[in-house]
Amino acid sequence: MRWLLAVMLCLPTVLLAEGMRTLEPIGGSAVTETAVSAYSVPRAEVEAFVQRLLDAWNREGLEPYLGQDFPDRSRLLGDLAELPASARLRLRSVGPVQTLETRWDHDALVSLVSVRVRAQLEVEGSEGLERHDTTQELLIRFVRRLAD
Repeated sequence: MRWLLAVMLCLPTVLLAEGMRTLEPIGGSAVTETAVSAYSVPRAEVEAFVQRLLDAWNREGLEPYLGQDFPDRSRLLGDLAELPASARLRLRSVGPVQTLETRWDHDALVSLVSVRVRAQLEVEGSEGLERHDTTQELLIRFVRRLAD
């Protein structure tokens, strides 16, 4: 009787375990897709890019950093061109970083990353230095090409 009770208690566990397993050969598509979807762009890499982006805004402009599919790209670039040359954007903090999507695109690993950035716009106005704090949610596309 004890033997029957032990078998009955173990049976549901064994059935659940069999239903949850999927075996794929190593290097199979399921393994590759899982590895790619689990990839997160390192926070330090995102922070360094955000700093380069703000440095570009303060110097040569954002045009090289904006994708052709950026919404209202030409309007944004036009508005930025109208700012006084003395305007500076300073990084206050980099908030949460989240890799939203990672996929293979031919020979590159493409990741879409969301990051919240606090910055301060400093503009020399008629009454002296004006500071305007802003918090922005940035979507950044990271592209890693395979080494040749």
